[in-house]
Amino acid sequence: MGDSDAAVLREAAEEILRGNALGKSEIHRKLFQYLLDRALQGAPPRELDIAFDVFNKDASFTGSEDALVRVHVRALRVKLDEYYRGPGKASPVHLSIPKGAYRLSATAADPSTVPVDGESSPLPGPSRRWRFVVSAGVLVILAVSLVLNLSHWSSRAPARQAGPAVDATPIWQMFLEGDRPITLVLGDFFLFSRPIDDGIQVRVVDPRIRSSLDLQRFTSAHSGLDASFGKSQTTLLPKSVAVALGNVLPIVERSGRPWSLRLSSELRFEDLRDTDVFYFGPLNRIGLISDFVKAGSSFRYLPDYTLEDTTDGKLYVGSGEDPGMLTDYALFTAVPGPADNRIYVFGNAGKDIGLLRLIDQMTTPAGLGQVLDKLPAERNAVPRYFEILLAVRGYDRTDIGAEIIAARAIPAGD
Repeated sequence: MGDSDAAVLREAAEEILRGNALGKSEIHRKLFQYLLDRALQGAPPRELDIAFDVFNKDASFTGSEDALVRVHVRALRVKLDEYYRGPGKASPVHLSIPKGAYRLSATAADPSTVPVDGESSPLPGPSRRWRFVVSAGVLVILAVSLVLNLSHWSSRAPARQAGPAVDATPIWQMFLEGDRPITLVLGDFFLFSRPIDDGIQVRVVDPRIRSSLDLQRFTSAHSGLDASFGKSQTTLLPKSVAVALGNVLPIVERSGRPWSLRLSSELRFEDLRDTDVFYFGPLNRIGLISDFVKAGSSFRYLPDYTLEDTTDGKLYVGSGEDPGMLTDYALFTAVPGPADNRIYVFGNAGKDIGLLRLIDQMTTPAGLGQVLDKLPAERNAVPRYFEILLAVRGYDRTDIGAEIIAARAIPAGD
């Protein structure tokens, strides 16, 4: 590596560290510094090198049995990408870790980026591959039928919920005493049409396009798109979201407070300002709610079914394939809204079993008792804002066991 290239790499690395792009994770700082040193030496490391030099593993380490290196490299890759999509989007040089590799690369910023919902996204180009993530076994179209069938789902839940006993717990008592309207938000996947050969159209999910407004901005920025691009739109919901709604809705109705139903892709800021909000669904679909969760929660969602504990940098990674043995993590968090209101999130990192078990935990007397045992007491009362992290093991969509691995109070703020 020439002196000029090394200088560019060092300067970009210093920007990453100054900008706190790596958060509080000491292991990610150590890994970043190690990859930087190897890049400056012109000697990209192997997985084993990282295991030995960064994680102090011995000769018994095998990457096929231990994903430690891959998990942390992936998390570091995501943090770099997020930095350049946000605070560092104007940086002339971007650092990255190419997928499937363990080397740190420096490239000139791509000038052909356009903002989508406040983020910077590359132009698709004719050869860019689009992500098709529709799985008939996992997702189901729920439009009007969702609301029409709520009574059916609710009728099956009371035996498990033991309504009065649930309402009497300090957690739900605090909620039931509120007087604001309620917005129930369902984490949906926004789909739109894309033409391919011979007039055939396919449904597409793209992580950058989460609503009709996003799609409008995207098509306006790309004049070369086919006229039929995005003309047909729909939404998909995980089955676990419907079950979650069916379990919580009876509690909401018993509160006597007015409520409305909204998809996350259609959520408005007025909802976040004027109502108490309940969100159910994948943590990567929370949309407008994300800023408030990031400000309050100590857990941060990363791609690939991963949660990071920002207090110590520890990663919680879901695993397994459908059908088969699975591990998932689910997060309940109650955080302050923008107008002294509350936002409640029932979220799963990846699989249906995470949300299903979390809802069971928070709507049954036994589950709530376990939560209360774990929560720190504030003058013998439940904290106004708090969060729990649940580790769930299961097979297919049936949970086998779960453990509360974190339960914390969240400061109310100013």
